[in-house]
Amino acid sequence: MRIASGDWALTLDPAAGGLIRALTRRGADILRPMPEGSAEPLESACFPLAPYANRIAHGRFDWEGETFALTPNHPAIAHPIHGTAWLGEWMVRDSREDSVTLVHAHTADADWPWSFSLTQTLCLSAQGLTARLAITNTDARAMPAGLGFHPWFAREHVTAISFAAKGLWLGDAEMLPTEHTTPDALGNWSTPAPLELPHLVDN
Repeated sequence: MRIASGDWALTLDPAAGGLIRALTRRGADILRPMPEGSAEPLESACFPLAPYANRIAHGRFDWEGETFALTPNHPAIAHPIHGTAWLGEWMVRDSREDSVTLVHAHTADADWPWSFSLTQTLCLSAQGLTARLAITNTDARAMPAGLGFHPWFAREHVTAISFAAKGLWLGDAEMLPTEHTTPDALGNWSTPAPLELPHLVDN
């Protein structure tokens, strides 16, 4: 489905992980467009992360005195990654010309042993995209949770970036964090720097 406002347009796929397939401004890609016909979430422009982001090492974690074990959820990745919402079906609760609200319900299972619901709202305006994600624990017991979005920004016209950070996690060959270090360990980003540097991905 598609929403639009002024210079901005967004296409999304509620049935396949509630993911964004493309985001454009004046016809130019802001997010990396998903290949036509692809159903692979890792090729999307952006998808929701919940009830956790990144990898759970070996699928094991402790919570309130109990140890939990999850199985890998993507054939190309050794550890459970990015939660369950990006692989599930979302329903359209409300749709307008410039906005859409999607909902997703998860029932406790082997992938995540708590039940929860999610609401994702995408809204376009003259300023661009506002994306919101909210989680509600619908289980009878407390659960850990983290959430967010996984965007891929188009790089065609990007020559450099700068940002402020307090630290950096270095990752191993399995992309698991191993060491917390200074934010300039892989480059000085306090002033604009090019992205064509080694070892930037998944640290």
